Amino acid sequence: MQNKSLILLFICFMILLSAAKAAESNQRPLYVSFINLIATPEKYIGKKIHVTGFAHIKFEWQYLHLSENDAKYKVMQNSMALKIKPDNRDQYKDITRKYVEVIGVFGVNPNSGMKYMKDIEKIEELGNWFKEETTESDKAADKLPKVSD
Repeated sequence: MQNKSLILLFICFMILLSAAKAAESNQRPLYVSFINLIATPEKYIGKKIHVTGFAHIKFEWQYLHLSENDAKYKVMQNSMALKIKPDNRDQYKDITRKYVEVIGVFGVNPNSGMKYMKDIEKIEELGNWFKEETTESDKAADKLPKVSD
């Protein structure tokens, strides 16, 4: 009887553990500004976030920057590492040097060469922030006469 109770207790524990893992992976991301991540990183450590920034994804350089100028001049205080697996880097070559949206888990690495380098890991989505799509009404508007000043 005692063995059956232990087995039942173990099964209940495993079910609860798997439910907690499933809930964690399905949590909705917090939509947060890049500036808030820089200013108050402690609020977001370990949380799933949705953020917009300027991506620079090359062989040994995968970063999300606050702006294009921060990428150009490598202003690392306004940047965070993107933890992209080496096998997946090629799929992002079309979005390098563009503004992107990222959904992933935010972290701070106190052991990096820089003081408290921020990063985004467990990336679920990484894609163009602004998708240029030309609609029929856009095409029609382009044909209208231009108004001069």
